[in-house]
Amino acid sequence: MTPAVENARRNLEKQYVCFLMDMTLEKDELLRIARDIGLEFLGARPSKLEKPELLDALTEDFFKNAATAERVCGALDGRIPPLDLSFLCSKKAFRAFKASLHALGPEELARCLWPLAKESLPEAKRALEAALEVLDDRMDRMDLNEAIGNVLERSKEADELERKLKEAEQSGRRHEKRASEVEGQASDLRARLEKTKAELEEALRRSRRLEAELDEERKSSIRAAEAARLSEELAASRAELENLRADLATARQKLERRARLRRVGLFVDLMNLYLTGRELYGAGPDFKVLRQKAEECPEGNRQIVEARAYMVEDPCQEKAGLKHALREAGFEVKTRPILYRADGTAKGDWDMGMAVEILELADRLDVVVLGTGDGDFVDLVQHLKEKKPHLSIEAICFESPKHVSERLLKAVDRVVRLGPKHAARMEAPSSEGGRPPLQERAARSDIAGKS
Repeated sequence: MTPAVENARRNLEKQYVCFLMDMTLEKDELLRIARDIGLEFLGARPSKLEKPELLDALTEDFFKNAATAERVCGALDGRIPPLDLSFLCSKKAFRAFKASLHALGPEELARCLWPLAKESLPEAKRALEAALEVLDDRMDRMDLNEAIGNVLERSKEADELERKLKEAEQSGRRHEKRASEVEGQASDLRARLEKTKAELEEALRRSRRLEAELDEERKSSIRAAEAARLSEELAASRAELENLRADLATARQKLERRARLRRVGLFVDLMNLYLTGRELYGAGPDFKVLRQKAEECPEGNRQIVEARAYMVEDPCQEKAGLKHALREAGFEVKTRPILYRADGTAKGDWDMGMAVEILELADRLDVVVLGTGDGDFVDLVQHLKEKKPHLSIEAICFESPKHVSERLLKAVDRVVRLGPKHAARMEAPSSEGGRPPLQERAARSDIAGKS
């Protein structure tokens, strides 16, 4: 038996092997495997069995018979392509892999599980445990649906109890009428007893009979009390059922609303957008308005889930006000220091780092909004369109042919243009002597060159 098969038998439990075969192999393939290994079905012909019976039999034999394990693993290898395990070497890639598991369908989850189950590396086992945790969660949801079915079954039982209660009430009314009649007879007997001693023996016999009937009436009273208790239990069951129905309706509404929202990621190249606004209108953008414009669309079904602003810092300047404005608007501020060259010039940009973070988050987004007019991002846009066709790529920038790349505007799917009413006046850092700081002069030079 090969090491891969041994690892699979050691790393997977029965329910996971059954799930892998169910998601990957058709019934005809399962029948071929059963015939090849000579699996017995207590005299039944394998072709007459349903797929669940075949799955149960092969799963049991997978852990008992090495030949069965080899045959099943060969069939799964033929259907499931190898998985690129390079993400195990990077913590960020591993986190992205774990996050992406929740978006996978059952068949895609099976294609991730099988290659990891055959590995013996500790990193592969961690990834396998994460995938199995997602699978267990989905199986728990299936158990919830089964529980809801049990509640509906209890509702039917409650209806049957209600019917029996009505029958018991009708029986109680009949006994009450009979009791009234017996009481009249007892009065008549007492009167007749006073009139004649000759009728004493008959009166005694009738009295004993009446005592027996009264005893039956007492038993009827006990049955009436039992009926009242059943009625209370029925009312409680109905109230519980209504609460469950209300909770289920609320959960469905939340799931439907969440499914309709498109996830938006807003990524702002601060030096490009802020300095372009300052040069055109004397102020950078109003960041709260910027966020609103990114979330607005004709369909109205968006929600910003990631909002990041990328800033290059000069140790000679204080930008606490700008950072505060960004955080007040709901942005996560990413900073890195400016780099000074030996000739006294400086360079600082986030283009590469911003592109890398967008690529890492792309699988969790439906819309990527670039807050920049920098033409260096055209290659990123083209790569995302080719590799992530589900994404919509948009750009938000000031209206300025001089500072905005025409290539970028043509590459994206939608452009949101900003004007003077979208600029926000705030105190900006400046250097001594009235000249713009070195960082700002370098960034303006970059804007002019890239556009």
